[in-house]
Amino acid sequence: MKKFNAMIFLALLGIFQGSTLHAALLVSSSFSDGVGTNVTPSGWGGSGDDAITAGSLTAPAELAPSTGNKFTLDGDDNSDYTLSFAATGSSTGATLYYSFLFKVDDLTGLTPDSSNRSVFSLGTGGKSGGTFSIAVDEDKASAYNVGLDGSNKGIATAVRDTVEYTTADTLFVVVEYIPRGAHAGDARMWVNPDSASFGGAAPLTATLTDAGGYLTDATALYLDTQYNHPAVWSVDEVRVGTSYASVTPIPEPGTLAFVFMGSLAVMISLRRRG
Repeated sequence: MKKFNAMIFLALLGIFQGSTLHAALLVSSSFSDGVGTNVTPSGWGGSGDDAITAGSLTAPAELAPSTGNKFTLDGDDNSDYTLSFAATGSSTGATLYYSFLFKVDDLTGLTPDSSNRSVFSLGTGGKSGGTFSIAVDEDKASAYNVGLDGSNKGIATAVRDTVEYTTADTLFVVVEYIPRGAHAGDARMWVNPDSASFGGAAPLTATLTDAGGYLTDATALYLDTQYNHPAVWSVDEVRVGTSYASVTPIPEPGTLAFVFMGSLAVMISLRRRG
């Protein structure tokens, strides 16, 4: 009987943890729209000549699997896209996280020294922070580097990683930003973080850290497609939340719990018959 009660408790705990993760997730986008060009994805504002393309970018095996399609952009678009969400309400000091899958298919047009090559940033009104950006590697034209800027200035002012990524790489990126109001906010970024951290606490060691951006709260995630971007690049599985766990989900705990409960019911039924 004690063993049975313990099993019930663990199943209910899994359901509770799944509910907690959903509560911390503010908004997400799997680009489940039908394939087509000149499309603004569902849930996003803005417009351009970009496209929903078939298939998903490949997520790490330990992460919740990708669904829907992906959003593929070109380097000569002059539009931004905005994924809005409700303000957290806790204003200064409210930690925000966003994550996404990212892949460059054609580096043509990307340069190493332009200041406007930001890809994603959190923001509200005319201010933004926690900016993920890219630039061609200074020593290898067939590779690119990533950068993190606490503000929205792009890679010219960003803290820049020296790791060389190519068109063969799909990146899973997580960005943390803590608004500080009248003071520069704090930003951290993990590129392909340790899968052991998924669904849990943020790793202590980040790929990059930076400060900047005078936000009190954020109400949108901006996807920047303007100027000097690669000729072809894609994003997928975009998430914004108030915890690291909410934007690095593992396969649904609640689903696993229900499967477990179903199996348990069968076991009990068979035991009674015996």
